[in-house]
Amino acid sequence: MVKGVRKAFPDIVLTVDAKAAYSLKDLELFKAFDEFNLAYIEQLLRENDIIDHSVLQKAIQTPVCLDESIESLEDARQAIELGSCKIINIKSSRCRGISESIKIHDLCMEQEVPVWCGGIYAIL
Repeated sequence: MVKGVRKAFPDIVLTVDAKAAYSLKDLELFKAFDEFNLAYIEQLLRENDIIDHSVLQKAIQTPVCLDESIESLEDARQAIELGSCKIINIKSSRCRGISESIKIHDLCMEQEVPVWCGGIYAIL
């Protein structure tokens, strides 16, 4: 699917969200994504798996964006220190509110790790 989208739209900024559906057993699949010039792949592994995300990020060129893994400033600090990602998605509703989100943002800016702010939605 990603290959088809990239072929049809070669110049758009393209990202994918894995929704924590994979493991390091899928490493070869992730390496294949490098050819599609993605801005990032979001949350490939389990939400509390910062160590394996570090292994993954070191093995692929495409930036890993952590989302569900980041619930606090300490989570962000550990992820950055371990090299688990190159981008962080800050969701204030998950990150203990606006104050903690600002702290995460400021840490990321100090460490030159881009951030973006997402939202959590519900399907009723």
